[in-house]
Amino acid sequence: IDLALSGLASGFDWKSLVDQLVEVERTPQVRMYTEQQAILARKTAYDSVSTQLSVLKNRVDELNDDDLFDSRLASSSNEDTATVSAAAGTALGTYLFDIKQLATAAVQRGTSNIGSALSLSTDVSGVELATAPFSRAITAGTFTINGKQITVSTSDSLQDVFDAISTATSGDVTGTYDPLTDKISLTSASNATIVLGSATDTSNFLSVTRLSNNGTATVTSAAALGAVDLSSTLDDANLSTAISDGGSTGKFKINGVEITFDAETDTFSDVLTRINSSDAGVTASYRIAAHFLDAAALWTTGNEKLGDLVVVHHADVIDERRPRDALVRALATGAYQPIFADHHLVALARTAEATPLAARLRPVGVPPDVPRVSLEMGEGIELVGMQARPDAGRGQVRVTMIWRCVAVAQRDRRFGLTLGESRWGPFYFAHGAYPTNTWRIGEHYRDDVTLEASAGERSRITALRPVLLE
Repeated sequence: IDLALSGLASGFDWKSLVDQLVEVERTPQVRMYTEQQAILARKTAYDSVSTQLSVLKNRVDELNDDDLFDSRLASSSNEDTATVSAAAGTALGTYLFDIKQLATAAVQRGTSNIGSALSLSTDVSGVELATAPFSRAITAGTFTINGKQITVSTSDSLQDVFDAISTATSGDVTGTYDPLTDKISLTSASNATIVLGSATDTSNFLSVTRLSNNGTATVTSAAALGAVDLSSTLDDANLSTAISDGGSTGKFKINGVEITFDAETDTFSDVLTRINSSDAGVTASYRIAAHFLDAAALWTTGNEKLGDLVVVHHADVIDERRPRDALVRALATGAYQPIFADHHLVALARTAEATPLAARLRPVGVPPDVPRVSLEMGEGIELVGMQARPDAGRGQVRVTMIWRCVAVAQRDRRFGLTLGESRWGPFYFAHGAYPTNTWRIGEHYRDDVTLEASAGERSRITALRPVLLE
């Protein structure tokens, strides 16, 4: 403990005196410190003035720039439709644009009917349905003409089918093939209207051959029937004009980018993929020619010339008229209902001509003979019932699916079926008759598909799964 008392004996407080003398000696130091702080304050003030003067100089330099008063700012009233910029010296003002149509991507279309015809002559006794170059494989089963059922097998020739049509209609309806147009014609000897199709048909023969009702005694395919085989090599793809690679690697250019191919090893799909993955900046695709009847009148409820039957088109077809959109609009009017649908071909009739198709494709719930399941597919689609029935005699599997709408779909979607590495599809939902963007929440929709399946696939059919496709 530091304990000290100054002047205890003498009575003189010498410690206070010493402290005061030290403080007097420190006075010059305190004065200099105070002057230093004042100088630093003046320096800070000078620095601030210097900064402000520098800013002022820059602003004056900008004002002296000749381009300042020529610069322009521009804005658009709708940035989603158009953006705008203005060069120096642009005249001041407000400009109005009347936009009639927005620009679209450029499209270069090839010639139509690039596939070879089914036959080079009217004799089609050698044109077997299983190997003929149709756009889709013809399925075995039945189709209907004038209420008479015709049975076809994939091993039949086209002439066999013509003979079966004649026999079923007691010789009234005959079928012929024109090699010049690559089309089939059906003609009634009695000049009676030919009526094609039934809701009970199981073969897609009529849709693949592009035959549809027109209210007359003669029905002709809506487009050429021979199609290009995208999965075969170029020299075996059924092209009407042979592709030559010069005996080695062939080449061509798109937008200056070289694309190579080998006609003996590359398929049509290979070349399309090569184009699309190149730096040419284009998308190449092959589309089957449109099959479309009276599309312009499809959604016009007041048009009495529409007729009883309207064929929309084959699902693989995409053209400028957007037939699936036309189908959506037709159903939205409430004036039409589907009377035939096989996932790829849809026929509409006026609602006054009721058919059981709508009730079959839109059941009240899951039928008691279909096992219940629960699988969320996405896009507001739920699988609530599914049954797969192998048919060993036909080498097929018949699949029934019941869907339920749980949310409004934004697009018209399709589905496929998978079993290990095996794939089937794509199929439009509800047999193609009801696009998914027309479905109503809580309602059920039905699909029945027949799959060609091997014995091994049929033995594992419990593993069959549906998948959502674009």
